[in-house]
Amino acid sequence: MGTYAEHTGASVSQFMIEAAMEKACNVIQETETLHLSVTSADALFAALDNPPKPNSKLLKATQHYKETVNVDNH
Repeated sequence: MGTYAEHTGASVSQFMIEAAMEKACNVIQETETLHLSVTSADALFAALDNPPKPNSKLLKATQHYKETVNVDNH
C-alpha cells in the first residue's frame, strides 16, 4: 500500500503543498461567503432597495473623510 502522494502521481512535498493550498482556499471561501436565511436575505435586499437616510454620525464621518483624504485623486 502506497502513500496518498504516490496514488496521485505527485511527490510527497507536492502533495502536501497542494493539500495545504486546497485547505487554505476552503478556509478563505468559508470566511468570505455570506450565509443568510431567507428572512435575512429579504431584509438585506429591502435595505439595498430602500436605503435609510444618512444620520448625523454618517454625515460627520463623510465630511471628515473629505477633509482628510484628497478625494480628487481617487
